[in-house]
Amino acid sequence: MKRPGPYACFDVGMFEDELFANLGAKSQLTFIKLCCYAASERTDGRIPTALIPQLLAAAGATRRALNQLIECGLVQKLPITDGYYLPAYLKWNPSREELERNRENWKRRQAEKRVRERGENIVQLRP
Repeated sequence: MKRPGPYACFDVGMFEDELFANLGAKSQLTFIKLCCYAASERTDGRIPTALIPQLLAAAGATRRALNQLIECGLVQKLPITDGYYLPAYLKWNPSREELERNRENWKRRQAEKRVRERGENIVQLRP
């Protein structure tokens, strides 16, 4: 299935998970919003502190929602760099490196396909 751009993957049972289910709706939406940001910007689950107010506002949430996510371990405050981290993000989503590698492989396969369709030799395209 062709996907129309960046996407975030979630466990379909996340709302049955006790940890997630016990969060309020705004905390849940905040978590989803943070994951979507990480996917769209390919940050491997890192969120810059400067964007937190904007992401909270988009979720209709406050710092309380973010603090709940930190308390339950779904979000970590990064001690050295400026920002936050979603520790389970890479469990369900590909890393930036994987996305780039997949894209390069896709481009190579498309080039090979075009060559085959023209009936030309594809040996020179293989690395």
